[in-house]
Amino acid sequence: MGPLLRKMFPNNPVAKDFHCGQTMTKSIVQTLARDTEKEITEAMISGPYSLATDGSSDMDDVKLYPLVVRYFDNSKGGVSTVLLCMPECRESTAAQIFQLLDEELTKRNISWNNCLSFGADNANVMQGLKTGLASHLLKVNPNMYIVGCACHLLHLAAEKAESELPIHVEEILIDIYYYLDKSSKRKAVLRDFQCLHNTEVRKILKHVSTRWLSLKTCIDRILMLWPALTDFFNSELQQGGKKKPTAQKRKGSGDPPVMKKCLKTGQSQTTVNATSKPKSATGGAKKPLLTQSAHPKSSCAEKRTGTSSSWPSAPSKTKSNMLCGSSSSSSAFLKQFKIPTLKSTTQKSDSQAPSSKLKSSVAVAGQMHKPCTSTVSQKSLTKKSETDLTSKTAQKPLSGSSSSSACNSSKKATSKPTQQKTASACSVAGKSRLERVCLALNDKTTKLYCLFLSTVLPIFDEANLLLQRDEPCIHVLHQTLMSTLRKLMSYLVKPMSIKQHSLLQVPYANKDHQRTDDELFIGNSAREFLSDHQDIDRVMFFSKVRAFYKRALDYMLAKFPLSDDLLRHAEVADIKKREAMTFSSVNYFAQRMQCLGFSKAEKLDELEKEFISFQLEEFPEEISTCQRVDKQ
Repeated sequence: MGPLLRKMFPNNPVAKDFHCGQTMTKSIVQTLARDTEKEITEAMISGPYSLATDGSSDMDDVKLYPLVVRYFDNSKGGVSTVLLCMPECRESTAAQIFQLLDEELTKRNISWNNCLSFGADNANVMQGLKTGLASHLLKVNPNMYIVGCACHLLHLAAEKAESELPIHVEEILIDIYYYLDKSSKRKAVLRDFQCLHNTEVRKILKHVSTRWLSLKTCIDRILMLWPALTDFFNSELQQGGKKKPTAQKRKGSGDPPVMKKCLKTGQSQTTVNATSKPKSATGGAKKPLLTQSAHPKSSCAEKRTGTSSSWPSAPSKTKSNMLCGSSSSSSAFLKQFKIPTLKSTTQKSDSQAPSSKLKSSVAVAGQMHKPCTSTVSQKSLTKKSETDLTSKTAQKPLSGSSSSSACNSSKKATSKPTQQKTASACSVAGKSRLERVCLALNDKTTKLYCLFLSTVLPIFDEANLLLQRDEPCIHVLHQTLMSTLRKLMSYLVKPMSIKQHSLLQVPYANKDHQRTDDELFIGNSAREFLSDHQDIDRVMFFSKVRAFYKRALDYMLAKFPLSDDLLRHAEVADIKKREAMTFSSVNYFAQRMQCLGFSKAEKLDELEKEFISFQLEEFPEEISTCQRVDKQ
């Protein structure tokens, strides 16, 4: 501590003469900590308190559970939130966590009866009423209120609803960000495209799934830069297809390893093909030997360019040398076994690249769908120009690849929506990040769903922002959740159906009570985009929008504490609603939390008189903006 004080106060003579080493500083901190812990313990023994805890990140076999206490400090005249201790736990089960908390309170002689509430996340190990920590806490104190995280529930509701859409918007955002993240050259080219489109130069934002308010912001940024991003990634794909790997220089002959082995040993091509079983990068399927790159550098070039196409052709001077070398016997050997030369194969690949990639980006547009379980590449294994030997080898069914047959059958049966989804998902499987992004940006439906999400997500973000503020929100929690549910339901259900039923009993899943496609809320931007592009499947789009709303409402009704009595009675603390509330809400807390000392009759009479005066009192409008009691 001495060097720190001398650095902080260089001109102070007291600090210059102050000497305090590590041992003395440690003793001072421990003494102050014992005194502070003693004050906190005395307050928890004599009055009510609330607890909260959460396990640390699982970086080791030991997890830390910091025990945070909230209590009323008589010396300060306000509410204090402090850290009591940070015990360790090796097994993060509900029983072990409860034993850990119980030991910390027992050794300080703190009773569970004074605990008003317990706060934790929404994990089953914490909130489970059968085997979770909540079940153990309610056994020792049945009146304890177990509080979850409402902000997390709102985020999960939006996440569940987004999973009903046929595209993975989050994966698209992540692919775009990480393609540009580590390359200053790509960022500079994208900046040029933004200037070309007269768009404000902006950076691509990073979406993090654990940051609940980042999705809409990232979608808005992508929508703003959509034309520039589309042209940028199309140009990247085109330039990547033109790059040619350099042939590996070998001493002696330029033959590939397999051909050199044939020419050296005199072994037939059929024997070599049977013994050496080349595998594809996506599923272990056999490929023709001569369509694969025989040079290690070509695979590196493919990784750099982000493409998975066949090996491009080398200059015309070296095509024959690379395959046959300078020996005439090599050509005779190839003609004997009817093996096609690399010239015919590479010329065909040259004519298809990069235009074939651009055509596939447009033809397969709209297929940035959820990934299927198949890992089989959709590239054909054989060409008609290849020999009968290689064709028979490639046309054999892949062993154990039942998923490939499922993908092929799903392509034929296009009448079923689920099979269409599987087929389109298989067509995206195995593509590089650059190809996936090009497919998404050239897809009209991708932009349509992004416009829809940009309009709908604010309903979740508004409630999330309100509940993340520093001020106590328990008195507005029930109203906020009910308002979010009612607003989201009004986007899907007819107004008359909502008015005729209780909000928790509205038959929103019944199509007779739902809005028509023209009345369904999708946002003005999405509706204009849909009208400008008549080739988009409107039936599929509106069915997915209805599934989005329905999934969100299902989760909210199942998981949100919409029928919680404590939250409904807690609205009595809202000054704006004091005239509409009754004393029954105050009596509810007096009877449930008997440790407050208001359960007796004479105490209740005094409390009711104060409540009546509270209802008649005229408070200035500035009272809602004054500094909180626990912050004074």
